[in-house]
Amino acid sequence: PPFFFKHAIISCPSVKKAKLMRMASEEAMEGRASFVDGIKLFFDGDWLLLIPDQFADNLHVYVQARRADEGKELFSWFSRKIEGWIEEKG
Repeated sequence: PPFFFKHAIISCPSVKKAKLMRMASEEAMEGRASFVDGIKLFFDGDWLLLIPDQFADNLHVYVQARRADEGKELFSWFSRKIEGWIEEKG
């Protein structure tokens, strides 16, 4: 069956990557998650994977969903969270 898949690169200063991964891991504690290849959050058959780029000031976000509208919403929701975490002081 067809599915939605998206990969995006979000700019993130290296000094904030550890904080973002910690915040994402705290977010993951509320549901089902895997920490094998980064932080992968599962949502009723859909998933989102966050991987920090080891060479550049970027985060890689991957989303797979059964339907495009659900995948786009999942990506938008988590992208807003990431941007908020980046903007926070500290």
